[in-house]
This record gives sequence, structure tokens and C-alpha cells, in this order.
Amino acid sequence: MLSNRLAAGQYLMMPYHVLEVRWKRAARHSDRFLQKNSSWLKGSLQVHDVMTSQTCTSQGHVGRPHKSYQLDRKSKTRKVKSLVEETSQEELSLAMKLTMRQGGKRDSFAIVSEISCASPQRGTRMKG
Repeated sequence: MLSNRLAAGQYLMMPYHVLEVRWKRAARHSDRFLQKNSSWLKGSLQVHDVMTSQTCTSQGHVGRPHKSYQLDRKSKTRKVKSLVEETSQEELSLAMKLTMRQGGKRDSFAIVSEISCASPQRGTRMKG
């Protein structure tokens, strides 16, 4: 319904736009405007019921287009905060390993598996 209203508004603005263009072509002089546009001014203006007869074919939404973007680190941290607080480290580690393996990141899976299953100093030795 809103898109029909927009179409109706645009439709109703057309005569005003035409009048404005003709007024500018006459250099904004009323005598020149009346002389050049006398037959146009004598004509009639037909206004159709746009709200009921015209249907809008676009299915989009009105307003600023949706912008898809990646979350920054701070937003990602805020988003998973409750998950980290409610879930144990072992469960998170297992979920991360399964996700990496299913995603085809076998090298990352192997590194995370080795770090999480080995001693706490293993990660420090791998880093150096």
C-alpha cells in the first residue's frame, strides 16, 4: 500500500513538473509563458485513481537499502558473551573443532586439537 502511495505522489507531481519546465522555458515571464503555452493551458487535466488502478510491481522495501557487513571484534565479543559464560571450555573447544572440521579447515582443526588436548605449555612452544 505504501508503494502505491509513492506512485500516486509521483503521478500527481507530473503536472507540476511539466508546468515548472514550461515556466523556466519562458524565462519566468508571464506574457511569454501565456503566449507559448496557450493551447496547453486550455486543455484539461485527467487524473486517474492511482490508488486502486495501479499496482506496484516492485517487492522491495522503502528506505535506505540494507547494508550487509561483517561485525567488528567488539560486536562479535558482545554477541558471544552469554555463550562463553554459560558453556564450559571443553564444550566450546569441541564445538570449535567440529565446526572447523566440517568447514574443511583440516589444518586449523589439527592445530586446535593439538593445543587443546596437550599440556598448557604446548601452545606457548608452538607459538615460538
